Amino acid sequence: MSFLDRFRQQPDPAGRGAGADRPRDSAWDLLFESPDFLVAEIDRTGIVQAANDEFSRYLGGDMAGISLPELVETDERGALTHLIGQAFGGVPGGIVVTRLRTGAESPTTIRWAVLPKRNPAGVIGAAIAVGTDVSEFIASGSSDLDAYELEVLRRKLAELQEENRALREAGAHRPATTMPDGTPLRIPGAE
Repeated sequence: MSFLDRFRQQPDPAGRGAGADRPRDSAWDLLFESPDFLVAEIDRTGIVQAANDEFSRYLGGDMAGISLPELVETDERGALTHLIGQAFGGVPGGIVVTRLRTGAESPTTIRWAVLPKRNPAGVIGAAIAVGTDVSEFIASGSSDLDAYELEVLRRKLAELQEENRALREAGAHRPATTMPDGTPLRIPGAE
């Protein structure tokens, strides 16, 4: 089962139900389908339950059952394990930068955020790890990773806004990019 299929089976936070009731063109779908992000649902021990296609492509196969911390360099596992523990403790928001163990000559450097995923009862039963490849930034020698990542996100959001504009002009009745609660994704200054 694909990551998106698994995601769509979950109850919608906006109360629209699961499965076919969930909008296929939500911002979440775009995140999971995006080649710009490595996305995995993990359990509290860091075992991948499902991953998006981009993450599977990075490592050359199905990610289910693989330990996310085991995928990073040994000296960086503790930081990622701590970040996972924070998410399951209900304290999201941390960021760690690690090198993936891909066997490639130059390391793939990923910036991770891990967010708790609550079930309908409010209990954290899983977490979503979102990684951004910052290898290009590291190779450039630049010193402001936050500014680099923000620029990457701005470019992606501008692409999504342009897609919304094109769909509106083509007669679409609602924005193509929506948040899980159904509200349109708006980018200040890009409209």
